[in-house]
Amino acid sequence: MQFKFPKNQSYKIFGNIPYNISTDIIRKIVFDSIADEIYLIVEYGFAKRLLNTKRSLALFLMAEVDISILSMVPREYFHPKPKVNSSLIRLNRKKSRISHKDKQKYNYFVMKWVNKEYKKIFTKNQFNNSLKHAGIDDLNNISFEQFLSLFNSYKLFNK
Repeated sequence: MQFKFPKNQSYKIFGNIPYNISTDIIRKIVFDSIADEIYLIVEYGFAKRLLNTKRSLALFLMAEVDISILSMVPREYFHPKPKVNSSLIRLNRKKSRISHKDKQKYNYFVMKWVNKEYKKIFTKNQFNNSLKHAGIDDLNNISFEQFLSLFNSYKLFNK
């Protein structure tokens, strides 16, 4: 994890990463590199978690990159055969959805949100109004855009 990414040229990253340190590698790539596109083979369950807006890693990554699962890779394609299936994922860099000045506030909000500590970030009235404004009917099924709407409401209430 000591690798230094180039900072003055455009590049893409391709890899089949060790499943047991996937989180650390993805964080390093997304937050320390300037790669435009990243293609990785990861454990299938991990790939699904990267798209889950109930998970902090997904919410941190989605602010910086678009994440997509391109295909499932059956475990039979590897030798020796792993115990789990894999996925080919693509991360496309985009302009950060969180301004530099709001990063710390966003990190706090994400951690409170994933721990379901809603009362620490909203009053009951603020929470209900924020959900309504974001078009959220079911807290178990929200998009990243809806999550950003909640974060923007939080910022307005906490100037």
